[in-house]
Amino acid sequence: VDNDTAAINYVRWGALPKAAAATLPATLSGVFKLDDFVSQRENYIGPAQPFSDNTNTSSSFWPFIQSTWANEIMPGCTSSTFCPANNIRRDEMAKYIVSSRLGTAFTPSACVTPQFADVPCSNAYEPYIRTLVNAGVVTGCGGGNYCPSATVTRREMIVFVLASLIGPPTTCNGTFADVQPAGPHASFCPWIETAATAGVVSGCGGGNFCPLNITRKDEMSVFLGQTFGLPLHVVGP
Repeated sequence: VDNDTAAINYVRWGALPKAAAATLPATLSGVFKLDDFVSQRENYIGPAQPFSDNTNTSSSFWPFIQSTWANEIMPGCTSSTFCPANNIRRDEMAKYIVSSRLGTAFTPSACVTPQFADVPCSNAYEPYIRTLVNAGVVTGCGGGNYCPSATVTRREMIVFVLASLIGPPTTCNGTFADVQPAGPHASFCPWIETAATAGVVSGCGGGNFCPLNITRKDEMSVFLGQTFGLPLHVVGP
């Protein structure tokens, strides 16, 4: 429709019936813009709730789960549930980080020779894993393997997420009681404190970070949303 003088009172968009679509040119495309949209619903119907296990709108995780799903970064575990307490695996982590950093339209190059013995070219996550490896963000787990089904600790995940954006930080003041400049988590301490200062992460309570806890899906949604500035899809009045 190209008409700058007449008003269009009703617009319906969606998939065309197959018979109608068959009569149109194969190259047909177009754009329509709504200059003035008036909702005919009289009452607020509440936020969109795609997942039955993510309905508490007062939860700090709720907007980030909504956002990573609406931005097509993290899918649910079923058509109606998100499974926020599920653990994040190393293979899906790679796709989530690449998609958040480079956009869901980014298409990694096709696999020719797999980099890891346990991630063949037939693995749907292989291109994303290879993208992070080539960027120096992740490495294998030893023996020529990647361990795609292995889980990721909170301290590891912070490094993986931030390393796609910045170089190694150096400052560590011991903000968290269980992550100090000296000790078993010393090399992770600057990354964790950088993330905490930027509001990407928070502690697990009692002044601790719980660096060896496994990263859950709900936590991952916050890490991605805060680090990469994903638009929040918080539907409200």
